[in-house]
This record gives sequence, structure tokens and C-alpha cells, in this order.
Amino acid sequence: VEHSGYQTVCPNGGLLYGPERQVCPGHFMARHYRTCVACNTPEWGRWRSVRGLLLTFPRRWLCFHVTQNVAPSRHMAMRMMLPKTVVIHHGVPPKDPASSDCADESGRASFLYVGRLIPEKGVSTLLEAAHLLKASSKRPFGIDIVGDGPERRRLEELAHKLQLDGGVHFHGSMEPAKIAQAFKNPVAVVMPSTCEEVAPLVAIEQMILGRVVIGSDIGGLGEFLGEAGLTFKPGDSAELAGCMEIGRAHV
Repeated sequence: VEHSGYQTVCPNGGLLYGPERQVCPGHFMARHYRTCVACNTPEWGRWRSVRGLLLTFPRRWLCFHVTQNVAPSRHMAMRMMLPKTVVIHHGVPPKDPASSDCADESGRASFLYVGRLIPEKGVSTLLEAAHLLKASSKRPFGIDIVGDGPERRRLEELAHKLQLDGGVHFHGSMEPAKIAQAFKNPVAVVMPSTCEEVAPLVAIEQMILGRVVIGSDIGGLGEFLGEAGLTFKPGDSAELAGCMEIGRAHV
């Protein structure tokens, strides 16, 4: 069985707790089953939440009786706590290195986010960090946000509230090939997740291109970045702003 989520240790598969979608400390494995039901009831309804909890038991039982469990990161293997587990990292094809020119056509340093616009991806932390960076430095910069999701309207309103109009651009969903063509030379790709990423392909692909990745030190994301990227505490906009300033200083 190849695992791409946490379905054997969490009814919702994401190890996310409550409406705020915070990282779950592991209520299912601690046998806090009522807490699991309460966690998913607001989104799923009570009976679907109970059903989701009950289905987690046979999923986990079956994974005790397979030939091999495959996890794409050491962090995920640790979280699943399943026997006969081997870690096999995702393979990513080699690509041509990115250009070293990190300024856009206007001469601004540009940061790039690629992903869904959902609470657990932490894009609000990126906007707050941009606000802090703008206040502390006169050097111009821009942020390109590629992706869509239920949080887009709220994030656009937050960008306006933080007076980031003109500096933050929401591009919506784009094909991977078009992303590579449209955003060739960002200062860094920012991944401000507040959830435990399993094995972040975006980070791996960007690192292969030789780009700087700034990411939350959490889950598989922190594991893959290691000392090759810049990391910060999840949700800490001030620390993220510091990482962005370090990245921009090398432009």
C-alpha cells in the first residue's frame, strides 16, 4: 500500500483538527474517538463523521496485513506507526536549472506561491509577512499567488486590508507548464503551510531547478528542505518576513 495521506491515523486523512484546521496531536491514536467525531461533524454532519471514524479502523487493520507499506517521507512513516513500512521518496524528473535573474520586468524582487487557497496552506501568513516586510524596507517586491480555492476571496480582502494592492497578484489556477513559463525567476518559492505536508512535490521540483524555497518547518516539508532551504515556525509571519528578507538580499 502506498500512502499519500494520513487515512490510517485520522478519519479526515489530513491530521487536521477543528474548524480552524490546526495540526491534530493524534486524537485517533490516543483513542479520543468522541473528539474525532466532534472534529468532523461541522463539515460532514454527525452521521457521516461517525461513519468516517468507523472506516478508519478497517483501513488501519488491513495495513497491518499487507506485504509492505510505502511512505514518501520519514515523517509520514513516523506518524502512521505501521509495521513493514519502507520510505521511498517521490521521484521527480530532472529539469534545466532556472535563470539566476530574480527580478521581474519592473525590476522588483518577486516571490511565488503555488497551491490551493485553503486555510491549512497558510497563505494568510504570507500576506502578513509581506505587510511586515513592506513596512520595514523600502526595496520594492511583489508576490505572485498561483492557485484557487475557497479562501481566495478572503485572502484578496486581507491583501487589500494590509495595503498590499499592486504588490500581490492572484493569478488563479494555471497548468504546470504555463507556471514555469510565466514565472521563470522568482526570488523564492514560499510554502507557508500550517498542516503536515506528506511529501511536497512543489518544493522538490523547485529545488531541482535550483530555486530557493522558503517553507514552514513542519511535516514532510521541513524534512525535505533540511538545510537546503529557509525554514520558519508555522504561522510565524515575522519569522517568514525575515526569511524573505534574507532571500531578497541575495538578488
